[in-house]
Amino acid sequence: GNSRAMAKALGDDATEHGFDTRVIGMEQFKTLEFADVPLLLIVSSTTGNGDAPDNADKFLRYLKRKNTPSVFTSTHFAVFGLGDSNYEAFCETPKRFDEHIARFGGQ
Repeated sequence: GNSRAMAKALGDDATEHGFDTRVIGMEQFKTLEFADVPLLLIVSSTTGNGDAPDNADKFLRYLKRKNTPSVFTSTHFAVFGLGDSNYEAFCETPKRFDEHIARFGGQ
């Protein structure tokens, strides 16, 4: 959807500016060794009133269960959120990603 297209466009732009990039869908999060990722950009949408799309929901549940508090200590990160501001829980899913990654040491 929109998040995937935005992630691809941002990844292409980063590559053009000299960054070594890899764009993956959230359903592929288990393929990453997060300790080896110096810069992480998460592009996430929210469906309905703050609900996570299925692939984002699985990644969020994984982060909630994670018991390695320092997994992101060497990772700088940003979260790019897409959503509908007409909903009370606008961009709730991106906010949850920000919270969990910061909790595990992301900067």
